[in-house]
Formats: sequence, C-alpha cells, structure tokens
Amino acid sequence: MKSSRKSDQRPSMQFYPKDWISETGLQCVSYAAKGLWIDLLCHMWLAPERGVLEAKALQNLTKLEANDLQKYIGELLKFDVCEKDENLAIICRRMYREWQYQRHISEVRSEAGKSAKHEQKHQQIPPSSSPSPIPSASATDKKEREGEVRFAPPALSDVKEFWRQGEGLRGSPDEFFNYFESKGWVVGGRGKMKNWRAAARNWSLREIKLNPKEAERNATDRRTAEIAEIKRLAND
Repeated sequence: MKSSRKSDQRPSMQFYPKDWISETGLQCVSYAAKGLWIDLLCHMWLAPERGVLEAKALQNLTKLEANDLQKYIGELLKFDVCEKDENLAIICRRMYREWQYQRHISEVRSEAGKSAKHEQKHQQIPPSSSPSPIPSASATDKKEREGEVRFAPPALSDVKEFWRQGEGLRGSPDEFFNYFESKGWVVGGRGKMKNWRAAARNWSLREIKLNPKEAERNATDRRTAEIAEIKRLAND
C-alpha cells in the first residue's frame, strides 16, 4: 500500500445530509448504487490520496461480484456523481478538491515560516555603538504577540516590502493596507490589531479560499503532474 500523503489524520469527515438528499445525480441512481457510494466515500477518506480510490482496490473493498460492481459504478458515472481518471481510479471531486486546498494552505504556512526564519537569520546586526538597535521583523512579531510593545500601524511601503519578501502571499498589499487603515487597524470590530504581519498572512489565506477556481486549477495541474511522474517511473 502507498504511504499516506495526507497532511492530517483526521478520523472523521464532514457530511451534509441536505447536500446528500438534494444531489441531483444521487436521486437518479438506485438505492444499491447509493449504498455503494457512501461506502466508497468512507474508503476514499482513508485512502493514501484522499478522494481517490484505485480501480484495483474496488472489488476487494466492496466484496461485490464483478458484474454488480460494474453496474453500480456505471450508474454513478452516468449521472455524474463521481468521475474516473485515465487510470480508472474513482474520484470524489469535492473531497479531492478540499484535500488539495488543505495541502496548499499547509504549504503556504510552511513557506511563511521559512520566510520568517530567513529574515531572522539574515537580519543585519547594528553597530554596538548604536543607542537603540532596530529589532528584526521576526523579533518584532514575537514582541507584538507577547504584548511587550505597543502596536504601531505600518506604512504602505512596509506592507509592500513584506509582500515582496513573503513567498506565496496572495492578494493585493494595497487592498490589505487600505482595508485595515479604514478600520483603524481593528480586528473583528472589537480590539486593536496586535500583529499586522500575521494578519497579512491570514489575508493571503482568505484570498486563496475566495478563489476556489484557482485552487482547483492548481490541484488539477498537480494531479496531472503526479500521473505523469507515475507513468515515467513505470516505464523506467
């Protein structure tokens, strides 16, 4: 069995009864096909690649006769409940898309952490004669989080420079600055912001979530690349 590539090991998944009942495709298939599909969703959740179930595993997991399995899978495909890739793997589009989105968020957070460490490592140390050395960006972050210094709103130039240095940050630094400048740098309509750099990273993550088409396109490209790599390894 493949080693797990999932970024989490959550034992449960979200299930929306209203979505299940109102799904047009599911209303067109037999109860047997519906029963098969809910079982497949559980197996897909636990699969190494979440939302994808390899063709060779289907019969072993379902214990169905080949003719019955083919019949019910045919119903699910016919009414677009699921899809099949070129390797005949069965895919739940929603589950796979959400898994790819979570992976992307993890990568963005990882890159943000690496960027912060990089800034701290390469920050120039001021001369010893300097009366008030300027702390590094990461040190300022830490002090702001711990409440050691009073929050000071950044200048637009500071925000643009942070966006330029931060790998993977999405959205517009101008929009970020103008939004919080108009709000008086208040978070949630209640308290003063404590760390504008952390707020910028969260802004970037929300920007990704508000553009699902881009996230889905990235997931599709990644899936295509993975399939191509598997083929290449198989031919070597």
